Amino acid sequence: KGLAELGSNSQTGDWHGLVEDGADIVTEQLPAVVEVVEGIVAEQCKLVIGSGSKSFKTWLTLDLGFSIAHGALFLGRKTCRQRVLYVNLELRPQAFKRRVQAVAKAKDICVDRDWFRHLPLRGRLAGLSVREIINRIIALAKRFGARVVILDPVYKLNVEGDENSSRD
Repeated sequence: KGLAELGSNSQTGDWHGLVEDGADIVTEQLPAVVEVVEGIVAEQCKLVIGSGSKSFKTWLTLDLGFSIAHGALFLGRKTCRQRVLYVNLELRPQAFKRRVQAVAKAKDICVDRDWFRHLPLRGRLAGLSVREIINRIIALAKRFGARVVILDPVYKLNVEGDENSSRD
């Protein structure tokens, strides 16, 4: 049977109305994509930086966050200046602050107030569900006008499971 003949029955459910024709997709006028980092990540998209332990992920994400917050180049690519909320789930505050200072100095960034915010959550998630944590982070991002949220490292949000379990 052709798609038109199938109609809405038990095999197609409510999906019949979702089917799009490729000719319509090709000719559709789409809104412009706003790239936060040229060629790497766009607005309303996710980026996961993953690697082994001690492979400089935090240094890379700090560079990313500062570059976006100040409209500076990131790995030689243009950035679209956005407010950043950096959720630090692992480093002690003083270690994090030393790294922030090192990145700002290395990039020769004169840090503007209110563009890069640090949320130190190491050791502060006990008794909270993942949903509660995420809702609080979203509320703070909205309060500070952050358009970019960096969770470092994201696996630390797994407060309800075993971080070493692929299932959890």
